[in-house]
Amino acid sequence: MKSFKIVLPERVYEPGDTITGLVEAETSKKKDYHAIKVTLTGHAEVEWSGKENVKRRRTGSTEVHSSHISYIYASINLWERDLNVNDGLLPAGLNQFPFSFKLEGTDDLPASYSDGIGKIVYRLEARVVQKSLLLEPHVDTREIKVESTVNINRLDLLRPKEVEISETIGRCCCASGPVHITATVQRTGFCIERDAIPIDIAVRNRSGKRINEISIKLLKNIKYVSATDSRTDTTVIGSSQSSTPFESHKKGSWSTSIAVPKTEETLTNCSIISITYLLEVTADVIKSSNSVMLPLVLGVESSKEMI
Repeated sequence: MKSFKIVLPERVYEPGDTITGLVEAETSKKKDYHAIKVTLTGHAEVEWSGKENVKRRRTGSTEVHSSHISYIYASINLWERDLNVNDGLLPAGLNQFPFSFKLEGTDDLPASYSDGIGKIVYRLEARVVQKSLLLEPHVDTREIKVESTVNINRLDLLRPKEVEISETIGRCCCASGPVHITATVQRTGFCIERDAIPIDIAVRNRSGKRINEISIKLLKNIKYVSATDSRTDTTVIGSSQSSTPFESHKKGSWSTSIAVPKTEETLTNCSIISITYLLEVTADVIKSSNSVMLPLVLGVESSKEMI
């Protein structure tokens, strides 16, 4: 075999698309093969080492958590040995075999993803099936990227949303009054690397204590689920802090924004890997702090102009 390869006009697809391409097999003479086939696979997997298992302490080993889900398996025979055609031999020269696969399941097919713990991978493999397992195989693989279909312009994501921190400072007869802090965003769907998230803060501090600072963090949570355990890794990917304190027995306001950096889209349709985003609003009052969370959806579509 002089050359054996998969030829693709493109490598990026969305659920519902049809993958089309060619398998090229070039030989200098006729070849006696059993078949040539191409296979499309898609799967998700996670694996990480956990705490030492009590039952394994004597050996000093650690417990490994893992899981695997298959999304796609489809195979096509492009050429098969037929004794009635060319004596059952693959002709010499360049042989081209077209193929196509449809990426079914728009809602159920998660986007491609990979990190050190988990991955979602879609791959094409072309293989020459030899007449004997002892003969050297001819194989070519191509990884394809499946993009997400996250819609950040859904009606429910275009509505304003607010969260509130409400606390009475002190206890019983020593209580000095309530603190109310409201954080409002005009929408909860945002475009990665294009949008900034505007946040409006309203403060009613009726207590006798000063609010030292209000901080806002954009959190990225990646959750991995195995058959035996789960873990969530949280990263701060953006933040903002108020520059001045909010004095006691006064009202105040603060407006800020956090740019959406380069990151993965929200991923919620894989049962063993999920990526979600939260705005964490924290009020730092003397000797205490309180936080509330506001869920966001991040995607790559260009969001509509904010009103």
